[in-house]
Amino acid sequence: MLVLTVISLVYIHLQVQIVELAYAGKQKTVTVQALRDDHNNLTYQICLLQSAYHLGDTLLAEDSGMLFLDNDHIVRLASQDTGVDEYFASVKTPLKRQNLFARLFSLKAQAEAGPIR
Repeated sequence: MLVLTVISLVYIHLQVQIVELAYAGKQKTVTVQALRDDHNNLTYQICLLQSAYHLGDTLLAEDSGMLFLDNDHIVRLASQDTGVDEYFASVKTPLKRQNLFARLFSLKAQAEAGPIR
């Protein structure tokens, strides 16, 4: 009878621990979901604060003296011939040599900058 009582008490104790762990797991699930909601909310607020509209609105609201450009505040510069095109046309770039293995297994195309003509 004593052995049966001890086994019953151990079984009841294990069942109580299972129920407690189930409640703890449910509480952790609720906590994780709340943290995810907070994370999403904070991410949205950070994106909102970094938007160009918000930054412009903030700068104009703070009496910073800054204005958006209009037709009266545009500076136009006259272009002048500086001879830069002739300089770049006269400069020869050395050709890069590749070995046969690198040339066969090259996956990306190469582009070179040059003057606009």
